[in-house]
Amino acid sequence: MRLVYHGGKCCGVKTIYGMGVNPNSKCLAIPARGWLKTAEDLNRLYREAYDSGKTPFDQAAPQETALARFDRFLAYADWDMSRGAIEVVLAVGGFIDQSDWFPLLEERGFVNYVPPFINSNSGNMIHIYHRITK
Repeated sequence: MRLVYHGGKCCGVKTIYGMGVNPNSKCLAIPARGWLKTAEDLNRLYREAYDSGKTPFDQAAPQETALARFDRFLAYADWDMSRGAIEVVLAVGGFIDQSDWFPLLEERGFVNYVPPFINSNSGNMIHIYHRITK
């Protein structure tokens, strides 16, 4: 699972992806990167890497369930990236069914504003959720 910048260097939306098939999926440990030390480091990252697919998350995380990792990313986003939006895209159909995530996202303040649609790449039904941070 990854927390990354949405891209485009304009909107401030962050994306969490690689959710796993269900909330009990295992996520590997993440070593601390330690590259965000000061506010200037964070400002430089914001200026230079909005659309690079880089993550602002530089902390260590243990091996944990996908739900625990998701909650860790949300807590980080609330602390570090307030006043923005977080987007999660889930798929249902074919070999994947991420619908177990739907109620958990809604419990955490995510809303599905976009009508579900069929992904032209995979044929899966796509569900897009957003959460506005304040």
